Amino acid sequence: MTSIEGTITGTAAYLVVAAAVGVALGVVAVVRLRRRPWVALLGSVLAGAAGGVVLGWLGHLLGPEDPATVAARSADGTRVPYDLVVEGWGAYAAMPAGAVTVVAVAFLLLRGGEHAAVDGVSVERGPEQRADERGPAHA
Repeated sequence: MTSIEGTITGTAAYLVVAAAVGVALGVVAVVRLRRRPWVALLGSVLAGAAGGVVLGWLGHLLGPEDPATVAARSADGTRVPYDLVVEGWGAYAAMPAGAVTVVAVAFLLLRGGEHAAVDGVSVERGPEQRADERGPAHA
């Protein structure tokens, strides 16, 4: 494996795991905070950012050793695993992006009903909106 292949493999592995965890965080935010969409959105961004840092740190700790150190103590011709490397800062946005996407889509699709929540406060629709919903016979 060449150096570029090691970099692509590390970044791809990080993106897949981070996006999956981000989607899970988004689902938890929607279920737990469905009456407070702005809190769910902000919480999913913050949790995704913190989770991205933790995931990167754990990958560094649990990943293979430095290849130069392993090669120095290995016999010639021994295959040496490359260090997991995440190239660029854009990859670290995968977890917050996954979480925010789930929260945004869920709250856009699940927004119906007689009452709408505005900043966590239930607000009843006005009489003109209810008259439109009943049709012209009731107006």
